Amino acid sequence: MDRSKTPSHVSETTSVLEGLAYSSALAGLVAGALVLAVQFARGAGIDAGLIGLALGGTVAVYNVDRLRDTERDREASPRRTAFVEKHGRVLRGLLVGSLVLCAVCALSLNTTGFAICAAVLGLGLLHRRLKRLRGIKTVYLSLCWLAIVVGLPFFGSGSASATGVDLTQLYWVAWIVGAPVVANLVASNLDRAPVGESASPRARRRKLGIAVAIAGLGLGFAAVAPASLQPLGAIAGAQFIALARYRDLERYRAVVIDGSLFVGAVIAVAWMAFARG
Repeated sequence: MDRSKTPSHVSETTSVLEGLAYSSALAGLVAGALVLAVQFARGAGIDAGLIGLALGGTVAVYNVDRLRDTERDREASPRRTAFVEKHGRVLRGLLVGSLVLCAVCALSLNTTGFAICAAVLGLGLLHRRLKRLRGIKTVYLSLCWLAIVVGLPFFGSGSASATGVDLTQLYWVAWIVGAPVVANLVASNLDRAPVGESASPRARRRKLGIAVAIAGLGLGFAAVAPASLQPLGAIAGAQFIALARYRDLERYRAVVIDGSLFVGAVIAVAWMAFARG
C-alpha cells in the first residue's frame, strides 16, 4: 500500500496503537481487563487495587526487558526496537510510574497475593535470560499470566480469603481464560528459533495451527461452562478470530493479537454487567 495515499486519521490511529503496543501499555491494559473480567465472573466485587497491580506490574516487567535487551530483540521485532530506542526516556518514566502504582496497589494484597506477585516478579526479572532457553518461554510466561489474571482475583485480595474459593468455578475460569492467553503467547513466538537460525515457514504454520486450536479449546470450555461463566468465552472468541485472520506482520502480532484479548475481556465484562441488569 502506498503510505502517501493512506488517510491521515488512519495513520494517526495506527501510530497510537503501535505506541500502546510497543510501550507495553497495551499488555498492561490486557492484564487489567482480564483481572476485571475474572472478578466479574467470580461475583466477589471489584478490587481496583488488583487491577492496578496487574496493569502496572505488566508494564514494568515488560519494559525492563525491552529496555535492557534491544540488541537481541532487533532482528525479531525491528519496529518495536526502533520505538524503544527512540522513546527510551519516556519508557523509563513509564517504568517508574508503573512501579509506584504497584507499590500503592500492593497494599490491598493478602499474604497469598504477595507470594504470587513475588514469584511472578522473580521470573519477570529473570525473563531476559530464561527466554533464551528453548522450549520453556511459553510455559513460564503462561504460568505467570495465569497467576496474575486468575490467581490474584481468586486468592490475592482480602475479600478472596474472606469469602473462600469455589474450586469448580476456578476450574472453569482457568480453562476459559487460560486457553486464549496461552494461544496468544504461542502466536507471539512464531518466529522464535535457535540463535543464528530463523523459523521455517512450516514451523510457523504449525505453531499458528496450535495457537488457533488452543483458542478454540477455550471456546469449547466456555460453551459447556456454567451459564454465569460463559461470557468469558468472548476472550477466547476474540483471540480465535485474530489468529484465524493472522497476518505475518510485526504490527499485527503486537496490536491485533494482543489487542484482541483486551477487546474480548471488555466484551465479557459488558456481557456480564448486562446479564446482571
